[in-house]
Amino acid sequence: MELKIRAIEQFDERIVGPFLEYQAAHPETRLLAAPDHFTLISTKTHAGGPVPFAMCGPGIERDEVASYSEKAAAAGGILVARGHELLHHFIHENPLSVNTLRRA
Repeated sequence: MELKIRAIEQFDERIVGPFLEYQAAHPETRLLAAPDHFTLISTKTHAGGPVPFAMCGPGIERDEVASYSEKAAAAGGILVARGHELLHHFIHENPLSVNTLRRA
Protein backbone atom coordinates (compact mmCIF):
# COMPACT_ATOMS: atom_id res chain seq x y z
CA MET A 1 0.00 0.00 0.00
CA GLU A 2 2.85 2.41 0.83
CA LEU A 3 4.34 1.99 -2.66
CA LYS A 4 0.98 2.72 -4.29
CA ILE A 5 0.54 5.85 -2.18
CA ARG A 6 4.06 7.00 -3.08
CA ALA A 7 3.41 6.35 -6.79
CA ILE A 8 0.24 8.45 -6.61
CA GLU A 9 2.09 11.23 -4.82
CA GLN A 10 4.82 11.20 -7.47
CA PHE A 11 2.21 11.22 -10.24
CA ASP A 12 0.54 14.25 -8.65
CA GLU A 13 3.87 16.03 -8.25
CA ARG A 14 5.40 15.22 -11.63
CA ILE A 15 2.38 14.99 -13.93
CA VAL A 16 -0.84 16.45 -12.51
CA GLY A 17 0.74 19.52 -10.91
CA PRO A 18 2.57 20.67 -14.06
CA PHE A 19 -0.51 19.92 -16.22
CA LEU A 20 -2.73 22.03 -13.97
CA GLU A 21 -0.18 24.85 -13.95
CA TYR A 22 -0.09 24.76 -17.75
CA GLN A 23 -3.89 24.67 -17.98
CA ALA A 24 -4.18 27.66 -15.63
CA ALA A 25 -1.86 29.64 -17.91
CA HIS A 26 -3.61 28.35 -21.07
CA PRO A 27 -7.31 28.05 -20.13
CA GLU A 28 -8.30 27.01 -23.66
CA THR A 29 -6.48 23.69 -23.12
CA ARG A 30 -8.25 20.46 -22.18
CA LEU A 31 -6.47 17.91 -19.99
CA LEU A 32 -7.15 14.18 -19.57
CA ALA A 33 -5.39 11.95 -17.04
CA ALA A 34 -5.92 8.20 -16.77
CA PRO A 35 -3.87 5.11 -15.90
CA ASP A 36 -3.49 2.37 -18.48
CA HIS A 37 -4.65 -0.47 -16.21
CA PHE A 38 -6.16 -1.49 -12.91
CA THR A 39 -3.67 -2.99 -10.42
CA LEU A 40 -4.67 -4.92 -7.32
CA ILE A 41 -2.73 -4.05 -4.17
CA SER A 42 -3.21 -7.59 -2.87
CA THR A 43 -1.50 -9.28 -5.84
CA LYS A 44 0.48 -6.34 -7.25
CA THR A 45 -0.60 -7.44 -10.74
CA HIS A 46 -2.75 -5.96 -13.47
CA ALA A 47 -6.41 -6.86 -13.34
CA GLY A 48 -9.61 -6.08 -15.17
CA GLY A 49 -11.71 -3.30 -13.77
CA PRO A 50 -12.64 0.31 -14.23
CA VAL A 51 -9.84 2.82 -13.96
CA PRO A 52 -10.33 6.39 -12.82
CA PHE A 53 -9.91 9.26 -15.21
CA ALA A 54 -10.10 13.01 -14.83
CA MET A 55 -10.73 15.69 -17.44
CA CYS A 56 -10.81 19.46 -17.28
CA GLY A 57 -10.98 22.33 -19.69
CA PRO A 58 -13.44 24.22 -21.87
CA GLY A 59 -16.72 22.44 -22.56
CA ILE A 60 -16.14 19.70 -19.99
CA GLU A 61 -18.90 19.51 -17.40
CA ARG A 62 -18.19 18.51 -13.82
CA ASP A 63 -19.77 15.27 -12.62
CA GLU A 64 -20.70 14.13 -9.12
CA VAL A 65 -17.56 12.07 -8.43
CA ALA A 66 -15.48 13.86 -5.78
CA SER A 67 -12.39 11.63 -5.62
CA TYR A 68 -9.91 9.95 -7.96
CA SER A 69 -9.63 6.23 -7.20
CA GLU A 70 -10.53 2.81 -8.55
CA LYS A 71 -13.37 2.64 -6.02
CA ALA A 72 -14.76 5.99 -7.18
CA ALA A 73 -14.43 4.89 -10.82
CA ALA A 74 -16.40 1.71 -10.13
CA ALA A 75 -19.15 3.61 -8.30
CA GLY A 76 -19.20 6.66 -10.58
CA GLY A 77 -21.79 7.46 -13.18
CA ILE A 78 -19.47 7.13 -16.17
CA LEU A 79 -18.12 3.89 -17.60
CA VAL A 80 -16.11 3.85 -20.81
CA ALA A 81 -15.55 0.33 -22.08
CA ARG A 82 -12.90 1.24 -24.67
CA GLY A 83 -10.26 3.91 -24.13
CA HIS A 84 -10.45 5.19 -27.68
CA GLU A 85 -14.10 6.13 -27.06
CA LEU A 86 -13.09 8.32 -24.13
CA LEU A 87 -10.37 9.94 -26.23
CA HIS A 88 -12.83 10.52 -29.10
CA HIS A 89 -15.25 12.35 -26.80
CA PHE A 90 -12.42 14.26 -25.18
CA ILE A 91 -11.09 15.52 -28.53
CA HIS A 92 -14.18 15.84 -30.73
CA GLU A 93 -17.29 16.54 -28.68
CA ASN A 94 -18.08 20.19 -28.06
CA PRO A 95 -19.23 20.70 -25.47
CA LEU A 96 -18.04 17.47 -23.92
CA SER A 97 -20.83 16.35 -21.65
CA VAL A 98 -20.53 13.59 -19.11
CA ASN A 99 -24.03 12.66 -20.22
CA THR A 100 -22.58 11.37 -23.52
CA LEU A 101 -20.54 8.87 -21.51
CA ARG A 102 -23.08 8.16 -18.76
CA ARG A 103 -23.61 4.57 -17.69
CA ALA A 104 -26.72 2.95 -19.15
